[in-house]
Amino acid sequence: LNDIIFNMIKRKKGIYRGMKMEIFERARRNVDTGNVVIYFCIKNDRETVPIKFNLGNHSKEKIREIALEVLKKCEKYSIEKYNPIGAISNTLEKTTIEEFKMVQELIDSLEKPGVSDDITAEDVNFVIYEFRTMEGISYFMRRYTKLQIFKKGFLGRLMDDKFEKLDASKLLGIDATVDIIVDGHDILIIQHTAFERIFDLDREFVEAAKEVLSNPKLDEKIEGFKQLKEDLLDNGSYVKRVSKLKNRKNAMVFLDAPENTKNAIDEFRLNIPISPSNKYVYTGKSQLGEFINLMQDAYYKTIIGGEKGTDERR
Repeated sequence: LNDIIFNMIKRKKGIYRGMKMEIFERARRNVDTGNVVIYFCIKNDRETVPIKFNLGNHSKEKIREIALEVLKKCEKYSIEKYNPIGAISNTLEKTTIEEFKMVQELIDSLEKPGVSDDITAEDVNFVIYEFRTMEGISYFMRRYTKLQIFKKGFLGRLMDDKFEKLDASKLLGIDATVDIIVDGHDILIIQHTAFERIFDLDREFVEAAKEVLSNPKLDEKIEGFKQLKEDLLDNGSYVKRVSKLKNRKNAMVFLDAPENTKNAIDEFRLNIPISPSNKYVYTGKSQLGEFINLMQDAYYKTIIGGEKGTDERR
């Protein structure tokens, strides 16, 4: 049995290693030989507008250097499937444009970029570096960091014996960091929070959580469910955890297997009373985490050692 488990783990690691190398090889090819352009992206209430700029040769090579250095650093990390709850330290996350259609919509919008007449540093939300070859295109995305240090002061330049103030609104900085790489159908997430903010995923999480919470079983079997729902939707971390249940087939398993749920409540000494009519009773926010753990089927006991625990990343 141990040999079987070891070989399964080894095979899975081999698959991820091959996947990682393939993604990086494609991206490196495009960065090495591709034409480079930059998009400064501006968000408004309706859409994201990319503004395209061509680059001088020196700027192209500097951006190419940044992208190659990012790829070199990323190769040291393992890759895990994207988890809304959060990233594991020193790990890249991977997902696809099929799972996040707004990424494909953004890439499509690059074919018809906006006009750059009045763009200022304050307008920019994130930056895209595009590396295009005959074989493919890689996009490196970076959430834009505004020069807050000069908000009250100012930038200037030395001109002979004078120090002249510069118009900082037209100065846009490029740092050596990348948050997301998109290549083909693959999305590599380097900075978890930046990915969610660039694509406004908080709204997606709320909608997914609302869909999960619309299941009539919840209102039928939880006394005080309306208050539970209100409290849950007011907490961003809990919203993310519940949103994950949208695509899970057995999302309501804790309601469908009442005896197992009662055992979990007893074994883990949860603060969840059961009413005479066999409903789970919600009385306040102090119970919210325990209810979500039940929804996620997060309580477990190890097979060999019989140790109990909670896996909140499920």
